[in-house]
Order: sequence, then structure tokens, then C-alpha cells
Amino acid sequence: MTIYDIFFLLGGLGLFLYGMSLMSDGLSLIAGSQLKKILQRLTRNKWFGALLGFIITAIIQSSTATTVMVLGFIDSSLMNLSQATGIIMGANAGTTLTGILFTFNIQDIVPFVIFIGTIATLFMKRKAFNHMGMILLGFGLLFLGLNLMSVSMVPLREAPLMAELFTHTQMPLVGLLVGFAVTALIQSSTASVGILLTMVTAGIVVDLHQAIFILYGFNVGTVVTTLLASLRGNKTAKRAAMVHVWFNIIGALIFTVLTVLPFGFVSLIQNTSENIALQLVYAHIVFNVATLFILLPLSRFIIALAEKSIKNTPDGTAQLKLKFIDRRLLHTPEIEVEHILKEIQRTFELVQEDFVEGTNVQSVKKDNIILTNETLINYLVREINRTLVNLNTVDLKDSYAISVGRAYKIINYLAQIEACTKDIALTLKDYDYSEEEVDKEKNELAIKLVMEAIVPLIERMLNRVFMFFKDKKYQEEETILYEIEKLEREIFNLTQVNRDLLRADFEDIRILNNLRKVSTDILHIVEVLDYKV
Repeated sequence: MTIYDIFFLLGGLGLFLYGMSLMSDGLSLIAGSQLKKILQRLTRNKWFGALLGFIITAIIQSSTATTVMVLGFIDSSLMNLSQATGIIMGANAGTTLTGILFTFNIQDIVPFVIFIGTIATLFMKRKAFNHMGMILLGFGLLFLGLNLMSVSMVPLREAPLMAELFTHTQMPLVGLLVGFAVTALIQSSTASVGILLTMVTAGIVVDLHQAIFILYGFNVGTVVTTLLASLRGNKTAKRAAMVHVWFNIIGALIFTVLTVLPFGFVSLIQNTSENIALQLVYAHIVFNVATLFILLPLSRFIIALAEKSIKNTPDGTAQLKLKFIDRRLLHTPEIEVEHILKEIQRTFELVQEDFVEGTNVQSVKKDNIILTNETLINYLVREINRTLVNLNTVDLKDSYAISVGRAYKIINYLAQIEACTKDIALTLKDYDYSEEEVDKEKNELAIKLVMEAIVPLIERMLNRVFMFFKDKKYQEEETILYEIEKLEREIFNLTQVNRDLLRADFEDIRILNNLRKVSTDILHIVEVLDYKV
């Protein structure tokens, strides 16, 4: 095997992985909103969950992506461990559809598929055609990569080292370890199956016995990605990852035993076809589907095993963390937009709490902490803005793209309200009262009267706008803008009138200006939400 063969092999692998990723992204973009609806209809029935896992994996072409997505939902408290178990188990069976594609002999039309996909991706204006082009281009590159790998591996057919290696892989432990290592390295059991099939085409693998244990190892290798994805998750997410680990390990062990026993599993598969590639695909299907039907009824025992693996210790996740946004879900932008809006809703609630706390004269004077949620709010604003920047609005439907535009403005208005609230709290805390007792009492009474007159109105505005944002009735209710404008004018008049009541000091003007800014920012949020497209 020459250096050029190695280049062809690596180039083919790169094209294969990129093609699979491109096809997966295109499928996800087309089906993103439908995936959301499917997940919303999720029930506690584990068989229905397994069906959903199968469907989602068939759509996005990756069981690892489905499992990692589920971990994100668990970490965001959108799904419990029992619901997730069925989806995780069903996802493994969903990969079998991809394996079937590899058996089709379509090499002659691959260049034409790539051409059509490129034209649709680059020159079609409609998003649906762009996404279809991505799918076709990915599909073509995937098979082109397979062909390049197959050609580059032909010289290995005569290599004594490869012959010796595949002699050893007939031993269960060696085969499992080889399969595990390959999948752990390239992070995709589907790609691993594709590589194995190219070895069959190149004549390196000539018997099912040489590859059957490697095939089992491929499934076990997928747990590496899942475990890495769960590291920053909560305790339940870690347990879900362990469900995936135990499911794959137990399934591989069951079929390893069935293969080494004189049961004749390999012989049974060999009788279905004389084509080794088809034998591998059939073995892959039987292995994944049978494992699902064997272990799904025993899911509660696997969950118990996962819970024992992750002890019931206090959750060590940091306070500063996103609750809904998960960058592992960026392959489904519509779902990510929904999660961004939920994260903004969470930030809105925290800002409300801080405003109540920061405008309470007595608590501000006594408490050493200025605002309880300040650090968390600043973190959320920064991370939400970062996620919005990374979100590709070109791939979004118009309604979701509009939501992204609204989200940009709302989160920054909330940040301004938090900053004004902090300034009010600091001013109240360090309020420079006159040394004379009479003046001090007069000033305390004055500031108290101002706060009691204006703050309840702003709290009312915040509550009203929060419910408006939460219910998502952005264009259904026309009275909200008029109502908030009326309250904002009332607050403006009160700040003007009460300037005569307070001392003409910097602290007084500073408090009034901040209250005025808060009411204006709330009005801006309503204008953003009420904007007619």
C-alpha cells in the first residue's frame, strides 16, 4: 500500500463523514419543526418512546445525535429518565436504515446526484430546495467517499498484516475491542459500518465470522460520545447516558454469547444471502432490532443499574448554567429557537425578582448583597446573545427568524432593566441623608413616597408584559401596547412631579431617572412583541 493509497483512504473517509453530516443537516432542517411536534406528543409508554427514537434517528441519520439530543432535553428538565430510556433504545434500531442504503449499487449515478445537489444548494432561492440539495449533495459525497475508500483498500487485500488481523477478530474479545476503538475514534457507528462494507468490497473481509464481533463492538463504541456529552449535564442526564452504556454493552454481550454458542446465529445469517455485504447488513438489523425487543421490557432493571452507577449524591452542577439552551441541539434550529425563548422567559422572571428586591428600601439597607440574581442574569444574557449569534437564521423558517430578531432586542432590554435596578439599589444603600434628624426623617419619607407611588406601577408593567411574552400572543391582543403606554406616561408624570418633593441632590435624580429608564425599556419590549410583520 503506497502513500497515495493512504491519501485516497483518508480523503474517502473525509468525504464520507462530510457527506453523512451534510445529509443529516439537510434532513434535520427539513424535519426540525416536525421533530418538535413529535417530541411534544411524547407519552410515558416506553414502546411509543422507542418508536419515536427509531423515527428521529431515521430522520437525522445518527443514533448518537438522537441520544445526545435526549440528554439535552433531560438536562433542561423537559423529559424524565423513563421517557428517555425508550427513545435511547429505539435510536439504535433506527441506524439500520442507513446500513441498507450502503448495499445499493448506485455508483454510476453518484456524479449526477452530486451535480443536482450542488445546483440546488448554491442556486435555488427557496429554503426547501436548498435543504433538499444538501441532502442530495451529502448522499452523493457519502457514496463517493465509500468508493474512494474501497479503491484505496484493494492493495490491503494482499497484505499479510490485514489477513492476520482479521483472523484474530474472529476471537470475540479482539473483535469487540477493534469495533469499539474504530467507532470511538470516528464518533459514528454508521460510518464504521460503512468502512467495514468497503473492506468487504475490497475483498479484505471475506467471511462474516471475521466481522461479526467488530459489528457488535461498533455499537459499544457509540457510548463514548454519549458519556462525553453527559459530563456537564445534571445527575439525571448522567444516568440516561449510563442507560445507553448498559443497553449497548448488555446487547453486545447477549449476541456475543449467541454467536459463540453452537446456536448457529452466523450460519443463520449466511443462509439469507451469498453476498457478504448483505449478510453484514442483515446481521446489523437483527442485532439492533432483537436487542431492542429483548431489553426494552427489562428497561426498569437497566434504569436501576444506571441509578446504581450514578449514586444518589447531591447534584454538583454549577449554579451558572443554561437550563433550556443546549448547543448539542444546534442541528435542529427550530427547537433551539424555542429553547432560547424559554431561557429568555427564565431571565425575565429573574429580572422581576431583582427589581422587587432592589427597590425595597428596607431590604436594600440591611442586606449586604445588592441583587440576588445579578450574576446569573449577566451570565444568561451573555450566553443567550452568544447562542443567537451562532444560530444560522438563513436555515430558519420566516416565523422562527422573526422570533430570533425579537429575542436579540428583548434580552438586551432585560439586561438594561437589571443594570438600572442595580443602580437604584446602590443609590438607596448609600443614600446620603442629612445629619439633622428632621431633614433625615423628611428625606426618608420623601423617598418612600416616591418609591411607593412609582414602583408598584413598574411591577404591574413587568408582570403584564411577562404574561404577554409567556403566552406568546404577540399579535392577538391589541390592548397591551395601549395599556403599557398609559402606565409609562403615568410613571413619567410621577417622576416629574416628585422631583419637587425630593431634594435636588444627585441621588434623588439618579433614582428617578433609573425608574424612568426601566419603564421605557418595558415599553420597548412590548413594542418589539407587538410589532406587526
